[in-house]
Amino acid sequence: MAWTVRLEGENGVPEGDEVLVVEFGSLPTGPMYPLCSMIERSPYYDTLLNPHQSSVLVAEIDRLVQLSESLNALKNMALKPTSPHVYLRFIGD
Repeated sequence: MAWTVRLEGENGVPEGDEVLVVEFGSLPTGPMYPLCSMIERSPYYDTLLNPHQSSVLVAEIDRLVQLSESLNALKNMALKPTSPHVYLRFIGD
């Protein structure tokens, strides 16, 4: 199972056509990764991250020694918003 991840505006409208598929269990978990752990605990729900939370997600991913291709793509997507009204949405399966 997997999340579909996309960027969207404040009204829930997708920002562009880019989507990313992130497999459940691929995010780091544990005390050093509280935001990733929270997302992993609720795989069947939608999770919306505001720009500050997206930067926390990037910082947690940066703590990893080795990045998978999927996590690197997620990090790059989380770094894209240029407006405070663009959000990163994890859409549960």
